[in-house]
Amino acid sequence: MERYWCLRWIKQENRNKLMATVLKDGAVRFAEIPLVTRVPELAQASRGTQVLLELGATDEISLEVSCRVLEIFAGEGELPEEELEGDAGDEEMAEVSAEAAAEAAAEDVAEQAAEDGAEGAPQAPSADAVAPSGDDAPADASAARDTGPGTATLAKALVLSVVVHAVLLMVRIAAPEVFEIKRSDPQLDVVLVNSKSAEKPRNPTVLAQANLDGGGDHDAQRATTPLPAQTESKDGDLIKLTQRRLEQLEEEQRRLMTQSREAAQSVRSQPLKPGEQRADAPTRGQDERTSTDEMARLEAEIGRNLEHYAKRPKRMQLTATSAQGVDYAQYYDRLRRKIEARGTSDFPQKNGKPIYGQLILVINVNRQGKLGYNRDGYNIESIDVAKSSGDPALDRQAVAIVRAARARRPPARPLMTAEQNSTPDTTIDRYVVVGNPVSHSRSPAIHAAFSRQTGEALQYERLEAPLDAFADTVRRFLAEGGHGFNVTTPFKLEAYDLADRLTPRAEAAGAVNTMWIEDGLIHGDNTDGIGLVRDIQDNLDVLLEGRRILLLGAGGAAMGAMLPLIECRPARIVVANRTAQKASDMVEQFVEAADQYNVELWAGGLDALGALSDDEGCDVIINASASSLQGELPPVPDHLLGQGVLAYDMMYGAKPTVFLAYAAKCGATTSDGLGMLVEQAAEAFYNWRGVRPNTAPVLA
Repeated sequence: MERYWCLRWIKQENRNKLMATVLKDGAVRFAEIPLVTRVPELAQASRGTQVLLELGATDEISLEVSCRVLEIFAGEGELPEEELEGDAGDEEMAEVSAEAAAEAAAEDVAEQAAEDGAEGAPQAPSADAVAPSGDDAPADASAARDTGPGTATLAKALVLSVVVHAVLLMVRIAAPEVFEIKRSDPQLDVVLVNSKSAEKPRNPTVLAQANLDGGGDHDAQRATTPLPAQTESKDGDLIKLTQRRLEQLEEEQRRLMTQSREAAQSVRSQPLKPGEQRADAPTRGQDERTSTDEMARLEAEIGRNLEHYAKRPKRMQLTATSAQGVDYAQYYDRLRRKIEARGTSDFPQKNGKPIYGQLILVINVNRQGKLGYNRDGYNIESIDVAKSSGDPALDRQAVAIVRAARARRPPARPLMTAEQNSTPDTTIDRYVVVGNPVSHSRSPAIHAAFSRQTGEALQYERLEAPLDAFADTVRRFLAEGGHGFNVTTPFKLEAYDLADRLTPRAEAAGAVNTMWIEDGLIHGDNTDGIGLVRDIQDNLDVLLEGRRILLLGAGGAAMGAMLPLIECRPARIVVANRTAQKASDMVEQFVEAADQYNVELWAGGLDALGALSDDEGCDVIINASASSLQGELPPVPDHLLGQGVLAYDMMYGAKPTVFLAYAAKCGATTSDGLGMLVEQAAEAFYNWRGVRPNTAPVLA
């Protein structure tokens, strides 16, 4: 296991050269890691010789790494005498020798078996090995063919064995009832209703957040999409106003009907003047009904409808659904919406094209709101494909969408029926920002605003960790019931090493600023880069696609920004740093991603920026260096700053930084990193709570 993690370290750190010390017979031990391997070129080298090795391919199956000698430092850095004469080197070398010996022995056995097989089966056992030589051989051979009492005993044993196995096959073995998954809710759909009733329905058709005894006309049944949730329903001003308006319309209708009857009667009773004749009534087919007769028929029909309506009970029925109230209806609805949102953002694809189909997934949710069920104190995830779509890729991606959308936090109270649980859970989820120093952080105020906006109850505080005890501090916080935390300077690299699982953004950045507990593991993410991109594109309304970006600095902040910037498909990203080699090393790690998004990468020193012509200038300049913390101005040529250029500094404060003040004098548009801070906090909030807050009110 130690060899495996050593090889993983070499690959993770991207090390291609390491110093080593020769033990003996070509075995060497690396200086930085506890790994011993063999280098044939050093078979004649003396013990204790220091060498510089070039590392080649690593094989994590056979746990080997290929090495080539670059330089031998003869007579330099010999091991101390006690270490040379000790057993440690011999033991490590013995492990390598033992592995080599085991491999050689296995090869010899295989070759011998192949030779024996080629010579024929009769030669496999030697006669001398199984029987004495001489005249005793025929007697032994005849004894082997003896069919005496021993053979009869064997036959009886075989018959008994067959009988016993037959009896066992007839016995049905079932798991005890204690292992069966107990469902705490009836098998009904979960919806949200916008009304409630005092009594619980006798035969509920759905589950909801409140009891609702349905009534009225049941022809329409319930809607396929429920109305938005309403925690309390009563006759408010709007309902009363609607009722009064309905009564006024009914009164107006009766008044008009009365006027219509009076007008018709006055027309019939009005006498004719001398010489005047009544006009012939228009005919309608063979019935020859007059307009007054038609009006009388309509009046009678309207009167019957009014009489029927008046006899109906005076009550407002919003739905015909009979719903049983349960505590977890809103939690189920939130989980459903999260799965739908995740499926929309990460739509299933195959070969770059969307795939469609229908399938049914059965998802078990336990009382703590996790996907799966509890057995012997462990949570066993359970997402089963009950009905396949016929496309394994679609089925697999659908399960992945559900797993990715699972709740990051438990429901407000354990998932059980209202009768089983009547005591609300008043605990509040705790989060902190960890750093040193951390007293200046604005994160508590930002997350407090997010909490009020989304209705997510949480407590967010500052936690200053000693410089040499970051891991102990956060583990103690988690053991005390903490749910997650942000990480700020100077612990982002330590947080990367602490995480059990990393997001692709965190792996690319090599640093972590957001962490949380899920399934007993510490998850790490880096939200700095996505916060930067969203602030520039959404808040500043500057699209990065096709733009030329100059990134100043090659430290952790720049590393975290590279992948999100590349994913925006700019035309070019220039990375400039005081040390040109560090900029080149950073760019080298993102060549594959840049090729995927067709982005040109360039790296160099700050002194090389003067070589960029006006035509090769930049549209966006991002200062990710530490110059603003030190109050220094990065050496950016004047011709790169001007009208139409966005100068962005990741630092923020009450006053503009030196870089932003200088860029403003040159005519560039400027912005500090406060928006980036708020946007990265919103992404962290989404990782923790599954709800994405609106950042505009916080930035206003």
